[in-house]
Amino acid sequence: MCQRMDSASDTIAAIATAPGCGAIAIVRISGPQTLQIADRIFSCPAQPPSARPGNTFVLGFAHTPALDGSSGDLIDESLILIFRAPHSYTRSDLVEIQCHGGTTSARRILAAAVDAGARPAEPGEFTKLAFLSGRIDLPRAEAVLDLVRAQSDRASASALAQLRGGISRSLTTLSDLLVSTIANLELALDFPDDEYAGPPIEAAISSLELAVKQSSDLLSTAGEGQLLRQGALVVISGPPNAGKSTLFNCLLANERSITDHEPGTTRDTIEETWILNGIPIHLVDTAGLNGSATGPEADGVRRARSMIRRADYHLHVLDASQSLPAASLADLHMLPKTESLVILNKADLGTALTSSDIAPFASICASLLRSEGLDIVRQSLSTALAQAPSTEDVAHVSQRHAAALRRARDLLAQAHDLLAQHSPENQVLAASNIYRAISHIDALTGKHCSEEVLATIFASFCIGK
Repeated sequence: MCQRMDSASDTIAAIATAPGCGAIAIVRISGPQTLQIADRIFSCPAQPPSARPGNTFVLGFAHTPALDGSSGDLIDESLILIFRAPHSYTRSDLVEIQCHGGTTSARRILAAAVDAGARPAEPGEFTKLAFLSGRIDLPRAEAVLDLVRAQSDRASASALAQLRGGISRSLTTLSDLLVSTIANLELALDFPDDEYAGPPIEAAISSLELAVKQSSDLLSTAGEGQLLRQGALVVISGPPNAGKSTLFNCLLANERSITDHEPGTTRDTIEETWILNGIPIHLVDTAGLNGSATGPEADGVRRARSMIRRADYHLHVLDASQSLPAASLADLHMLPKTESLVILNKADLGTALTSSDIAPFASICASLLRSEGLDIVRQSLSTALAQAPSTEDVAHVSQRHAAALRRARDLLAQAHDLLAQHSPENQVLAASNIYRAISHIDALTGKHCSEEVLATIFASFCIGK
């Protein structure tokens, strides 16, 4: 089982809002001593926080801890929200003190809470407590982080679908199917054929076929899930003065990169995030690939080549009005053909270079200064990333989920093949595989996991969440 940490008995506190100017800032406190600490650092009319019911709020003043009957030094006029166990995010007593925005008031209230007996929270510790208390399972906890990090509406919708249990329900269905299958298989192994009256082995084989399909269905969302969470690195490359920066600016609809008719204007990589059909694209403009470059321009070329090697997809821009030098042709053929699109720019000035000259690379003709061909670039990129906009909100498995699901699916496929041989010895081996597959699925939901796994997951969270 997951190891329960000693800090469940601690009272923790953290600033729950991002630093900087804003209308309000929030300090969150949770644990067994929450309400007593609130009484020491918050004053309000009539009843103190500890005497008030849950799901209520009251306006008052936050202050340093009251000592020896004193009221402490005032910090800020604030609002306190009270959530009593088990009806809170962590299922422990929890309060949120809302003060004026900025850093000073929130920082001083947090310090007051610590002086009054709270411990500074670790990254993700509030959500970790929500998981350890059984309020949410591990996929839902991970969805909280995905929702906070979402860079697009589509990524946010996917995270929300996971937070509402999209992945959890699928994993529970799969686990229940396997538990039922292994129970029947164990009965078949325990009784002679003439005494066993349970489902035939063929039923277990059919159940494993269904389990393999369910695992594969979940895995089919992994690629899109990775793009939604991490985005795709798309690098614009090509020789000097081909129109790379013009393409960069056109896609962003912003004059982000300096353009000029003189070659070598861009001497470093320029990066921006661009949302295409809900997918975050990390778009990079690079220096022109010039083999004779020296000094700062040569440094820019080296950085460009380094970025090209890391790219998920390439937009390679060439000047269609001029023939292609041998060095530029060599640069082109360094790119992966299936992850590249060649833009034959300046087609309005002539077509000395055509698609047949760069075959088998996919290419389009364009005149970027006239915005001609941009729609085709966007559509081609969207198609290459295989991301048509979803018609419904779907939860997508993460890389952690996918790794465990692949292991479970492989074990189940092996178990299926073993059972199909109708050998008692192979039935024992198949049962062992099914048990191991169940353990991988239980690790995903958090039913069985180690403290090391939890530490890795929650270390990615921000403090206060």
